[in-house]
Amino acid sequence: MAITIKTGEEVSSTDFLLEPTTVYSIRGHVNNSNSFAARRGGANVILALEPRSAGLGWSVPPRQSLVDKPDGAFEIQNVLPGSYTLTAFWFDDGGRRYQARQSVDITNIDAEGLQLNLLPGMDIRGVINWDPRPGLDKDPLTVSVRPVGTVFIYGAQARVATNGVFSLRDISEGLYRLTTFGQTQDCYLKSIRYAGMEVSDDEFNVIRGTQATLEVIISSRGAHIQGMVTDADGLPAVGVWVALVPDDAHLSEFHLFKQRTTDQYGRFDIRGIAPGDYKLFSWEQVEPNAWEDPDFLKQFEAKGQSVSLQEGDGKSMDLVAIRSASQE
Repeated sequence: MAITIKTGEEVSSTDFLLEPTTVYSIRGHVNNSNSFAARRGGANVILALEPRSAGLGWSVPPRQSLVDKPDGAFEIQNVLPGSYTLTAFWFDDGGRRYQARQSVDITNIDAEGLQLNLLPGMDIRGVINWDPRPGLDKDPLTVSVRPVGTVFIYGAQARVATNGVFSLRDISEGLYRLTTFGQTQDCYLKSIRYAGMEVSDDEFNVIRGTQATLEVIISSRGAHIQGMVTDADGLPAVGVWVALVPDDAHLSEFHLFKQRTTDQYGRFDIRGIAPGDYKLFSWEQVEPNAWEDPDFLKQFEAKGQSVSLQEGDGKSMDLVAIRSASQE
C-alpha cells in the first residue's frame, strides 16, 4: 500500500484490510562437521531465514531462531509463500565460523527434509589493481562480499594493504557479490577475475577445494553526468532523487546503479560511472532504491532519458521530475 505524505502534512489515520493467508513450515536438520560440536548436536546453531532479494536496498529483515534439539532438528513455522535463503551459523571457541546456506521455495506445501551441513569457511586471497591509479587516495580501501540473494546475511570484509593485497576470511561455498569502499568518487569497478576467469558482472562463485585468487581492477577514469532537475512548473526540484539505471542486459549488476539527491538549486552530479548504456530518471517522490525493482521501473520506462557513456566521458543533462503513480 503506497501512502503519499507531502511536506508539513499529517496523516491522522490509515486503515488496513488484512486477508487470511495460508502459511507453511520448514523442517530439517543441521549437521556439524566439527567433531566436538557434532557430539552436542545442533546446540548454539543460529538459523536465519531471509526473503531472497533482487538486490534492493530495502528488504524484510530475516527471521532468526536457535537450534536447540540434540539431534540438530529444526522447524520454522508460519512462513508465507515465496523464495527464501536459509542460512545456518555456528562459531567454534576460536571464533571460526561454520556455515551452511540453502535456497528454499515455498509454494503450497511445507518444505521437509532439509539438510544443512555446517562446514568451516575458506580464506580467499585477493589483489586490487588500478587502471590507472588515482592521483590522490581517499580513505583506506575496503573490499566487501555478501551472498547473492541476501541483504542482511554477512559475508566478509577486508582492508586492502598498501600493496593492493587483501584476504577475505571464513567464506563458505556459494555465489557472492563484491563491492569496494573508500576509492575516490571518479573510480568504478572495471573488472573481476576469479580463478583466472573474468566474471561478467560483480558476482563470483566460490567452490570448496579450489585455491583461487580474486583479482579486482578499479579504474579512476569513470564517466560523470551533471545537470538540473525541475518540477512540472519549471522550478528547481530540491532534494529529489536522481537515479542512473543500466540497460536491460545489465539490470542484475547492481554496482552499475548510481543515485544522488539534488542540492538547494536542483542540481546533481553523478561521478564514477562505468562505461555503458543507461537511462536517467528523477521522481518528485520515491522510496530510495525503488528503481532497482524492474516492476517499479517498468511503469516509468518511457520517461527516462537515455545516455551512452565511454570511459572518462562528461555529459550535462537536465530532467523534469516524474510524478509517481500515487500522485497522478
